[in-house]
Amino acid sequence: MDAIADASEFVLVCTTNLCWMVDAKIIDALAARLETQPSLNARLLLLDPNSPFAEARARQLGTIPDEFVRTMTAGIEMTRQQLRRFANQCRIAVFDEPPTEISIIVDDVVFHSVFTAHQPSRHNPVIALPLHAHKARESFFKHMNLVWERSRPLDGKATGFFLKDTPGA
Repeated sequence: MDAIADASEFVLVCTTNLCWMVDAKIIDALAARLETQPSLNARLLLLDPNSPFAEARARQLGTIPDEFVRTMTAGIEMTRQQLRRFANQCRIAVFDEPPTEISIIVDDVVFHSVFTAHQPSRHNPVIALPLHAHKARESFFKHMNLVWERSRPLDGKATGFFLKDTPGA
């Protein structure tokens, strides 16, 4: 994801499983950008591996739930280790509700992956949508803010909102 290498304000992620981001070196790119851009803020919002929705998603994809959960947990741990030194810029939280989207917002663009029952979203089309498009900013931020507010932070801090100046915050 080349957009992360140029991010200047924020990177917001809502996904079920971080392993694809680790494998695709997106977490590497995020760490590199956080290193060179101290004003950049990142928020990673992930499906809780202990959620019943994780098992349901595994079954939906036709995979073994225990393996799926192990992969999710490994992705979270690898990401936490890699981003630990950026605790002031990067927050990670897990949610326990049905996953409805796989999205990455980088500054003024939403990269939204089509969510399907037959395969992981990373194998589906990704739509790049400018945040200024009809109701995109309001829709995506409102959804992410609500899920983030109800999530459990992995660093023990209160979650609050993704970004305080977003619509719906």
